[in-house]
Amino acid sequence: MKIMMLLALILFSFSILSATIINVPADQPTIQEGINVAVDGDTVLVQPNIYVENINYSGKNITVASLFLTTQDTTFISQTIIDGNLNGSVVTFENGEDSTTVLCGFTITNGLGGFISPDYSGGISIFNSAHPELNYLIIKNNLADWVGGGGICCFSAGCKLSNSVIRNNSSSHFGGGIVFNDSESEIFNTQIYCNNSEIGGGAFFLHSSVQMTFSTIKGNHSIDGGGGLFLSINDSIFFSSTIIFDNVSDNLGGGVMIVNPENIIFDPINRCSIFNNMINYNRGVGADIFIAEHLPMIFVLDTFTVFQPSDYYASPIGFIEFDILHSTQEDLINADLYISTNGDDSNIGTSPEFPLKKIQTALERIYTDSLNHNTIHLMPGVYSPSTTGEVFPVHSMSHLTISGTSADEVVLDAEQTNTVLEINNLNNSIIKNVTIRNGLAPFMGTYFERGGGIRCQMADFKIENCLIINNFAEVYGGAIFCSETNLQINKCTISNNDADHGGAICCNSNNEIEISNSIFFFNQQEISLLAILSHGESNIFTALFSDISGGEEAIEGNSNQLNIIYWENNIDENPQFIDYVNDDYHLSEFSPCIDAGDPNSPLDPDGTITDMGVFFFDQTSVEQDIISECSFELLDNYPNPFNPSTTISFSIPEISKVELTVYNVKGQKVKVFTFPNPDLSGGTSEYSVVWNGTDENDQPVSSGIYFYKLNINDKTKAVKKCLLLK
Repeated sequence: MKIMMLLALILFSFSILSATIINVPADQPTIQEGINVAVDGDTVLVQPNIYVENINYSGKNITVASLFLTTQDTTFISQTIIDGNLNGSVVTFENGEDSTTVLCGFTITNGLGGFISPDYSGGISIFNSAHPELNYLIIKNNLADWVGGGGICCFSAGCKLSNSVIRNNSSSHFGGGIVFNDSESEIFNTQIYCNNSEIGGGAFFLHSSVQMTFSTIKGNHSIDGGGGLFLSINDSIFFSSTIIFDNVSDNLGGGVMIVNPENIIFDPINRCSIFNNMINYNRGVGADIFIAEHLPMIFVLDTFTVFQPSDYYASPIGFIEFDILHSTQEDLINADLYISTNGDDSNIGTSPEFPLKKIQTALERIYTDSLNHNTIHLMPGVYSPSTTGEVFPVHSMSHLTISGTSADEVVLDAEQTNTVLEINNLNNSIIKNVTIRNGLAPFMGTYFERGGGIRCQMADFKIENCLIINNFAEVYGGAIFCSETNLQINKCTISNNDADHGGAICCNSNNEIEISNSIFFFNQQEISLLAILSHGESNIFTALFSDISGGEEAIEGNSNQLNIIYWENNIDENPQFIDYVNDDYHLSEFSPCIDAGDPNSPLDPDGTITDMGVFFFDQTSVEQDIISECSFELLDNYPNPFNPSTTISFSIPEISKVELTVYNVKGQKVKVFTFPNPDLSGGTSEYSVVWNGTDENDQPVSSGIYFYKLNINDKTKAVKKCLLLK
């Protein structure tokens, strides 16, 4: 440092022999007036003070500096302040100023980059091929309204930035600290921290070539992506000895978000570090690193958060290779983890006796890969912001199963704070045995209006034995939204969800969806297939052995030639839930979904053919009192299907009061059979009644599914199903 200071003094001494020094305020009262009278090669030397100005170099290749330039005393940097008074950029280079142009030793503050005016940055604006040198600056508390770069915006220009601090700047759109767009620049020994923006909290690079060495990016925040850095298309970036840590993004890439990784290089000799960055909401979409394009990239680092990163820390993990020397946290756990509403996040979580409390904690700690598919086990309870402090959406991981004990017992309730579950860039991810409810995707002009319950993008995902209810999306996919996804839905009930398009499910484009043994009913606009015609993308939609309201004809977009629909063995009948208005989605004894699932699927626990939906109807639960050490029997009707009549038989063991009633799928009585002498003497094994397919008024009924119920002594003993075909 002493050598550098000596060299600077020597160089300055030589420069004053051939150039004029204009002192402010001794020679000129303001910095701008000093610039106005200067010519190329001159120096405007500024005394400590607060200068409320917005200065423009006006194409002059000059040096504007505080007394730091002559003394190397860093206290002059904070004592010499240029205050923009929210009246535009504090400093502007816009007329091709070359690399001999210098700004040195100031605090640059209170600038405002305009929405329409060319003042892109609040702090320093550089454009029109200018290429100044910026040294020993504190650039703080500046704002940018539109193009971005709260601290610095370099647009179709370049700069050499060194030994500076860029902090507490904000942009409503891009680059809270810095925006480099179509820029060739160098950054050396500079701290970029505590800046905020929508994209690229610390810095946003687009179409730029940048070398960043011995610098620090920390504590920055973005809303949509790249808490620390956002590296966009056609960038050529070289990082050396740079640290990126403690940055936060609400959605993607807490530390770094990279759109195209092809020309992004991390120096393998002078290694960088990326660690302890964070995602606020979309847990697991690259807390440290997120790459938008599925292209391979190698990170050679000194320090990362963990030695063996999962896609919680770096996503998509399948396209990223690491060479890491050190980590800041303990190794991830390559084992199943257990979660309980009574758990504690200080527990290890590897057994039901010592469970964790929050799903997000388990996602931070668990390790999975293609050879290690682990499970997060959810013990009975409601997981919500108010009960467990859960943060939504829950973001799953590749090669991971999130499993409850049953949908009756385990509930993920977002309490209308956000989408319940986010599945993004994942492979072999499963959710099962849970209820997903009260998710919300309000219209915000971004993808947030999609998927109230579950949002799937570029994923391979399975949903099994789940109840998905009471979710809302302003526009697309009340229960489920998917795009470029291979999605399998089996044994699920999806009901009472709301969206303009696809209350149950909305498929954007390029999806392969298979629904089996499931119920889609009482949603607003059940299914929407919105293939994007201009890109020639399509959806392949398969529905098997399911109860879907409105049938195939009700699918929005089903006439689109780019959608391919396979529709087999489905019904469109009221599923006869016990009380769906009050969120009881169990099947009543009259449900057409009983024994209506795929006969090749595993049997229900009662040993019968699988029922449609998440809850099976337990046919052994119908009361079967033992009468005189024997039991009644209700036999299958014969023939079945039938036309025009069928015989229904039953047996009882002793004198009993018997009633046999036929119902339609709406649960309405169609025909009641009573006997001339209701007291039947037992001992005879079988009694029969013939139903000729008419109602109580002897009028023929329509084709369809009907149920017949046996009541003995005013108690229901059994219910069976028959099919009338005309």
